[in-house]
Amino acid sequence: SQNVDRTAFHQFTQDFLGAGKSIQALSWIPKVTNKLRAEYEKQAEQELKQKFGIKNKSDTGKMVYSEAKNEYFPVYYIEPLVGNSKALGFDLASSNTRLITLNQAQKTKKIAITARITLVQEKGKQFGFLAIIPVWEQENKELLKGYISGVFRVGDMISSAFEYVKDDRDMLDMWLVDATNKN
Repeated sequence: SQNVDRTAFHQFTQDFLGAGKSIQALSWIPKVTNKLRAEYEKQAEQELKQKFGIKNKSDTGKMVYSEAKNEYFPVYYIEPLVGNSKALGFDLASSNTRLITLNQAQKTKKIAITARITLVQEKGKQFGFLAIIPVWEQENKELLKGYISGVFRVGDMISSAFEYVKDDRDMLDMWLVDATNKN
């Protein structure tokens, strides 16, 4: 559908989120021009019934409202909202690692995966990653509409995998290699 609202996004994501515990969240990240920023923020505030703004992390790690720039890629819808609300409004293009992945997905027109990151909503010490899928305008497949992202916490994925082999853990040999880590 070309026009998915917050309710439709919530309903669409439930089957994916209910399938396993390895997905932290699913989100919609629209391409928002500076000209449309105020409109997007106002719409989100009405729908969420709370303050909403496009944000980035400051040098001290605190979330602050983004300064004006040509375009943003904010987390506009996120499911489940509980436990992930801190990510609402976060401009993925404000993080170099995330921006590289957005650009890769757009260039290749395929799914792209970030290097390991600390999620904006992370309360523990787990690393995570995003799987980013570009979404194109229906009328013009060359115009980027935004991205869908899958949000994953590595430790949760491993715990979920172990649940499937509860009684046979001795038979499981698992290696997890971060190919993006140059150290």
